[in-house]
Amino acid sequence: MDIIHLLEVLNPLEKVVTVKIDNDKSVFETTGEFLIAIAPTLIAVFAMWYSYKQFKTSLRSQSEQFKLGMNQQINTLKINTKLATEVELMKDDCKVLRETFVSYVDITSLLYNNKLDYKQYSLLTGEEAIKRRDLAHENIMVYSSKFSQTRMLLISYLNLADPDERTFYDCIVAIGYCAFNGDGTGNDLGKLQGEGAIHCFELIKKKRQAILGLAETITD
Repeated sequence: MDIIHLLEVLNPLEKVVTVKIDNDKSVFETTGEFLIAIAPTLIAVFAMWYSYKQFKTSLRSQSEQFKLGMNQQINTLKINTKLATEVELMKDDCKVLRETFVSYVDITSLLYNNKLDYKQYSLLTGEEAIKRRDLAHENIMVYSSKFSQTRMLLISYLNLADPDERTFYDCIVAIGYCAFNGDGTGNDLGKLQGEGAIHCFELIKKKRQAILGLAETITD
C-alpha cells in the first residue's frame, strides 16, 4: 500500500499545504502481488466451473445412455412379447388341429355307418327296416352338418402352398368323400383315416419344431 509522508509545510500564513506521495512499490509489482494473492481464488473458481461443465457433460452422456438403454429394453420386450404370443398361438394351433382331426375321424365314421344303414334298409319295406332307415336319415342330416363344419375348420389350419400340407388336405378330402358317399369298405375308410393321422402328426411335429426355434430366440 502507499505510504503518505508529510514532508514539509510551506507558507503557513497562506494556508498552503504541500503533500508528497511516495510509492514504495511500482504498479507492476503491486499488480503482481495482487494477482498472486487472488490466484488461489481464480484457480478455485476455474476448477469449479470446469467441474460443473464436466458434470453437465457426464450427466448428458448418462442421460443419453439411459435413454438408449431404455429404448433397447423396450424393443427387446416388444420382440419377446411378440415371439411369446406367436409361440402360444402355434401351441393353440397344434392343440386345435389335433382335436379337430380326431373329431373329423369320429364324425366321418358315424356318417359312413349311417350311410351304409340307410342304403341297406332303404331296400326293405318292413316296419323295423323303415324305422332304421328313418333313424339313419336323421343321423345323416345331423352328421353332415357337423362334418362340413369340422372339415372347414380343419382345412383352415392348412397352408395349401406347402406340399406336405397339401397332401394332408387331399387326404382329408378323400376321407370325406369316402364317408359322405358311403363308397368303399370300412377298411378303405380306416386306411384313409390312418394316413390322415400320419399327416396330422407330421404337421404338428413341424409346428412344434418351429415353436422350439421361436422359444430359443426369446431373451431375458
